[in-house]
Amino acid sequence: MSAAAGGGERTSPARVVHGPPVPVGKERNQSGPSRAGEVVLWAEDVRVDYMGDAPTHAVRGVSFTLRRGEILGVAGESGCGKSTLAYAVTRLLRPPARLVGGTVRYWDTPRGEFVDIMRMTPEQLRRWRWEKVSMVFQSAMNALNPVTSLRRQFGDVLRAHIDGISSDEVEARGRRLLEMVGIDPARIASFPHELSGGMRQRVGIAMALALRPEVVVLDEPTTALDVVVQREILNEVRRLQAELGFSVIFITHDLSLLLEICDRLVVMYGGEVAELGPAARIAGGAAHPYTRGLLRSTPTLFGDRKELAGIPGSPPDLRKPVKGCAFAPRCPHAFDLCLQERPVLAPPVAAGAQEAAMAPELADRAPIGTGAGTAAGTAVGPGPDGRPGTRAEWEAACHLRGAVTGPVAAPAAGAQGGGP
Repeated sequence: MSAAAGGGERTSPARVVHGPPVPVGKERNQSGPSRAGEVVLWAEDVRVDYMGDAPTHAVRGVSFTLRRGEILGVAGESGCGKSTLAYAVTRLLRPPARLVGGTVRYWDTPRGEFVDIMRMTPEQLRRWRWEKVSMVFQSAMNALNPVTSLRRQFGDVLRAHIDGISSDEVEARGRRLLEMVGIDPARIASFPHELSGGMRQRVGIAMALALRPEVVVLDEPTTALDVVVQREILNEVRRLQAELGFSVIFITHDLSLLLEICDRLVVMYGGEVAELGPAARIAGGAAHPYTRGLLRSTPTLFGDRKELAGIPGSPPDLRKPVKGCAFAPRCPHAFDLCLQERPVLAPPVAAGAQEAAMAPELADRAPIGTGAGTAAGTAVGPGPDGRPGTRAEWEAACHLRGAVTGPVAAPAAGAQGGGP
């Protein structure tokens, strides 16, 4: 993978970031199963624009943490910024995409500190990719070189990172990797066009795991595959993740798939996070109207029959400033206030329980058309039924009353419970 990064990225020496103190009993450089739950990747206020006459603000202030050994899903409709976010956190952006704000930090276990990857030099970045963080790209056929054999492509990956590795070792490791993902090792002599779509995707996963990284980013790994092959790929990912213990960022537009495989889920809309929380909680009671709309549009094979309903309207034009809630023009619960106040990501409900949703700031502000404060009973403008509504009703419409106020805590280096 090339170490080149998108325009405007910084290449000064990697900066070490000291996180808050680790809880007693947690060594900063300890290894093994007891480290499960630690933050390994920390993205904060990431912003990406596609430059042009009218720049497109594709990712707008996204923050999240990835814990060691977890599967974090990123869902949303086409154009919401999912893949752009993945390329940003791995510094794979190419012009016209440009990182215009935010930081991404990686927990460097040997050093016992967070390292700012946005400040890595090209050589540091080349080593970091694939050894620490790897990626399975959206289209396996396009990601694999069509004119070289799998043997040659495994060799390129291994020789780029392991000095002096012999041809025999490359062959042996390539065969083991193919066998690990359920492909006959003899296929190492094959070319990509000789493989089925599912086999090519498995090869992509095998190459991503060639150097045993701590984080694997899967960008739409089941796109264009039939449902049977999708199931096989999902089972393979879960088996390998349980066996090798790496963390996963799983990106797809298929929310039902993520609810099945993920520990936590990020729902994106209009370039920002609409909802973030445990997958089980979102499946049982999503907080944001957009998430609930996605769930209502998904058929189920079990339980009571339900009427499917789509989400009317179109996503916002991110070339233009988005005022208020980006989802308000499509939201069945929108009040006038939604078109004025931009929601923010609420803090976790409780320490150690990562639950957040897009929630309005509860600080006093002037409501639309008046000079009064915005207490629970204050009018905030017409609601969806046309009558005047209160802030309390506005919050209740989005299931936001249980959110805890206060700042979102930055992750500590050990077992963090705070942070998005």
